Amino acid sequence: MWHVYFRAGRFFVPVVARTDAGYYLDIEPVGVSAVDDAGALTALLQQVIDAGNPPVPAPLRGQFPRPVILGPAGVKSWAAFERTSVCWTITSDGREHLVAATGRAPDGRWRDDPTHTATVAADAGVAGIASAILRQVTARDDL
Repeated sequence: MWHVYFRAGRFFVPVVARTDAGYYLDIEPVGVSAVDDAGALTALLQQVIDAGNPPVPAPLRGQFPRPVILGPAGVKSWAAFERTSVCWTITSDGREHLVAATGRAPDGRWRDDPTHTATVAADAGVAGIASAILRQVTARDDL
């Protein structure tokens, strides 16, 4: 599983680790590319997919880290980030990639957005995933 975030004309692509508790957590490094640089987005996606989901210990509740996206995105809180961004979660079963969008709801928080979810054939590769995300960015009226 991998995440791609979009805010203010830029994509943010962190490495996504799998904790020993079984959930996923964005970790550094976070790659950044401009919306008009499809090649850079493709390269960032390739890097994180090649990295896989490295195992990390689950942080204790009181030691849960600040989201790694906030610094590169230039925001101070997760709530502020949610109000001004969208996210895609990419999963793969080996035959196809599901590029599932999470969009802004009327309350400003994120909700799953099945109207902006795409399926990409595995043979389309990382470039196919990047193209699906770029098509959604240009088609959305909430960005």
